[in-house]
Amino acid sequence: MSKNSIFDKFSAQRQADPDGMHTDFIGVRTSMEFGCFSNPGLVEQMPPVDEDYLEWIDILESADYAKDRFVMVELGAGYGRWGVRGALAARQAGIKDIFIGFAEAEPVHVKWLKQHAANNGLRDDEFHLYEAAVSDKDGSVDFYVAMPDGSEGNNPAAWYGQAKAKDYEVVASQDVRGKHSAGQTHATQSAESELYEGHRVKTFATGWKAVEVRQMAANSVLRDFEVIDLLDMDVQGEEVKIVAGAVDELCARVKRLHIGTHSREIEYELYQILSKLGWKCLRAYPCGSLTKTPYGDVQFVDGMQTWLNPRLLPVDDFEVEQVNVPEKPEPAEGQEAASNASGQQGLLIGIKSRIKSLFGRKAA
Repeated sequence: MSKNSIFDKFSAQRQADPDGMHTDFIGVRTSMEFGCFSNPGLVEQMPPVDEDYLEWIDILESADYAKDRFVMVELGAGYGRWGVRGALAARQAGIKDIFIGFAEAEPVHVKWLKQHAANNGLRDDEFHLYEAAVSDKDGSVDFYVAMPDGSEGNNPAAWYGQAKAKDYEVVASQDVRGKHSAGQTHATQSAESELYEGHRVKTFATGWKAVEVRQMAANSVLRDFEVIDLLDMDVQGEEVKIVAGAVDELCARVKRLHIGTHSREIEYELYQILSKLGWKCLRAYPCGSLTKTPYGDVQFVDGMQTWLNPRLLPVDDFEVEQVNVPEKPEPAEGQEAASNASGQQGLLIGIKSRIKSLFGRKAA
């Protein structure tokens, strides 16, 4: 098992954190409140070889190559762990001009992101927070904030896989005798009296809960930046909409894309779109797989793809690591298959929550 050489350009010489936070390889201090499952005060000397290891490579390579100014945008930021890591990597690379854009819709994670940025010394003029879900259109959407009662990992510290509510969801209602139903129009009061961080909660007939949040088109975010060294996306199924809807801005402004993928269909479509645009794929690993990498076997929950923009980077300076070219998935047949796919997607969110709760993948 080998180590990527980019880690040799950065150092991790520190003592245990006196405040009991987790300190990662690049020096980012993370509160245990956010779901960090390591021992309090632990200082990480090297990231473990898991699916995050590949994201570390993109962060460090982007910071190392940036030279005088480093700009990163993180979509689906959670508490901002990758954007803050990018900022501290750029500082360690000697860059003084740093700016990070964060986009996050989950209200508790938004609050934690502000705290996380402050804990790690980001000044107000070094970042901007878009309190929004990102897709292909501006507007507003219902955004899941809770799974059905009794679901494992049903809290913001364990669950970093929130997503837009599915089209099939119907708001539940409650009649005056306390009976629940879906779509009632008489003798009822709406099941929307609960508040979540100041947002009115919608309880669906499926038991899932959501709040209405702002949605921004990716174009609306990207146009705020002249050049972006790294665009990091973990957007829970919106990947294709974002890339297809923002092709011009991506090609004009973004040097490198790191995309977390959430289905084989998404992986195939992204590969088709970006290949046809002439982008160079450095690495691609499928979701839900145990896959051999140059650094060892990795169990992927989300998949990932790394792409370089030949319009803004000399792509020949970067070697292709490993590209598992996605194959076109077999189409589902009939209404039953479509219905099953919807149900499976909801189940997948719960499964991913449990995995992330057990192993702390999104919180470490």
